Amino acid sequence: DGGFSRGMGADGDDQATAAQALAQQARADVNLRAPIVVVGALPFLVALLQSAHSVAPENAANALAVLAKDENIWQPIADAGAVPALVALLRVGTTTGRSHAANAMAWLSDAPTLRKKVVDVGALPLLV
Repeated sequence: DGGFSRGMGADGDDQATAAQALAQQARADVNLRAPIVVVGALPFLVALLQSAHSVAPENAANALAVLAKDENIWQPIADAGAVPALVALLRVGTTTGRSHAANAMAWLSDAPTLRKKVVDVGALPLLV
């Protein structure tokens, strides 16, 4: 898992920093997006979406939004459980967290195979 399960035991600040670093790396180099998924970052990011830490969910949603720009990663993101977790963040997150979650959902909803899932989890009313 690339050490990401160990990251789940780190404190909230460290987790938020790790998620931010993943977002920055994925944004800076599109060729790093697939390797970030391969090393197991998705379960870590999805878990952070539900963190009580003030910034970790925002950073995790940002990282997922950046990763979701790659259509080859849409299904792995969904398979990791991100869609319902992003919807939960849309409901109760900070303004920044909701913005990043909406961005991720917009990318994911471009996938024909995920559109029904996006609707079924109740994302549409939260996005319009």
